[in-house]
Amino acid sequence: RMEHITDLFHFQLEFLKLEKMEVSGLSGNIHSAQIQDIFTEFNEHIAAMQQKQYDALDIDSTEFDAEYDELLLRITDWDIRLATIICQNFDECCNPERAFKMLEMFYSLLDRPLIKEQFKDKYPQLVTMVEKELDTTKKIFDDLQSCLQAEKANKGKSSTTSGSRTVVEKNMPPVAGLLKWTQELRHRIQPPVEKLRKIPDQRVLETAQAKLVFVKYDEMLELLGLHDRGLFDDWAKDVSDISTANLANPLLVRN
Repeated sequence: RMEHITDLFHFQLEFLKLEKMEVSGLSGNIHSAQIQDIFTEFNEHIAAMQQKQYDALDIDSTEFDAEYDELLLRITDWDIRLATIICQNFDECCNPERAFKMLEMFYSLLDRPLIKEQFKDKYPQLVTMVEKELDTTKKIFDDLQSCLQAEKANKGKSSTTSGSRTVVEKNMPPVAGLLKWTQELRHRIQPPVEKLRKIPDQRVLETAQAKLVFVKYDEMLELLGLHDRGLFDDWAKDVSDISTANLANPLLVRN
């Protein structure tokens, strides 16, 4: 009986978290309203149980057992509805950033058996999302490398386009701008991969696809590091001569 009473408090703590849940996405308003309906139904059921006059600690009373069994049936229904909402909301996520935000919102519910069972097939899809993000980042990086190599090949020739300038902020010098750009690429791939390592279903991380994702991530970080060191080394070779030449120029010149 004490275990059942403890379960009641546990149920209340979990379902109270639904009160302030706001879901985003195409069907965000609909899903948020459905969650609030579940929260309201749960509160009404608990309030009705609290109005009963029997003593829950009286082990000879069967009324509490009947109420408890009915509550378990209702919780099963609510869990199924919540699992449907969570899965539908995940299917609307178009990138890993939004998917992980959704997971963080429902994190406490994902360990519930029914929800966990229904959501388990979504984790491989999450791995696929992260892998696509890594592939997209690699393509962006490769495209810039091609532009930089073309610029070096055409150095000294007249050219009306500059591929590297398309990714550098207008108020930043070329080298600092490119270093900032690679930093942004790191920030694009690091949070999804680090969050992927902490997903509830750790068995997914043992799959061949997940292991490949981590290999691609490490290779991408290494490429970005080599790119940054190369940029800095090239800049350091000439910075002394450039500084000396510029300092030798007069501050004022005759027009």
